[in-house]
Amino acid sequence: MINKINKGINMAITKQSFATTPVYRGFTTFQRLSPPFTVTDIDCVKQDLLNTFHTHRGSRVMMPTFGSIIQELLFDPFDDITRQLILDDVFAVIDTDPRVELISSDVKETDYGIRIEAVLQYTPGNTAETLFIDFIRESREAI
Repeated sequence: MINKINKGINMAITKQSFATTPVYRGFTTFQRLSPPFTVTDIDCVKQDLLNTFHTHRGSRVMMPTFGSIIQELLFDPFDDITRQLILDDVFAVIDTDPRVELISSDVKETDYGIRIEAVLQYTPGNTAETLFIDFIRESREAI
């Protein structure tokens, strides 16, 4: 597990709500069949991070460094090198978003793929939550 020391300040991991007026607004159709498609605040930040993690690095036009390499590592042996590559990628992706700060992260191999647990500090509001990201191995066999 990687921990990031935050200037000697001891932070309690609690779940608090944002102010009543949304700070961040976004749009998603993920797991929604009908309106409203609007997401706000923490949900907006989470969805943006999930979109980045599920985008293959190099697949966006004119943005070769956008995205994640984790999907490319799913079929590699889950050893210390692969684990560190994944944790480095988690840090790199989260570090690009100024709305969150990575407190700690861990990666585990599951029966179906890889699960990432990242404790994030959201701003404003100083709300800390754990974000779980699952990457599922799919067969690479030709049909």
